[in-house]
Amino acid sequence: MKSQQQIDTEIRAVSDRIAALEQHIGLKTVICAGYCEQPTASPSGMCLACQERERHVDAESRRRHGG
Repeated sequence: MKSQQQIDTEIRAVSDRIAALEQHIGLKTVICAGYCEQPTASPSGMCLACQERERHVDAESRRRHGG
């Protein structure tokens, strides 16, 4: 099992790669509203890595609370 620090490092690396690709293809970027605060062009305002992390956190919360 990965530590939270390892997961955060991987999320940051993926976010950086996504931001670079978004800039390369000329998408309008905003600062991610999620955990990383990196540039993103996602319509939701949150990069894909943070969206995935949020889904994971929500699922874990539901599992813990029996929801």
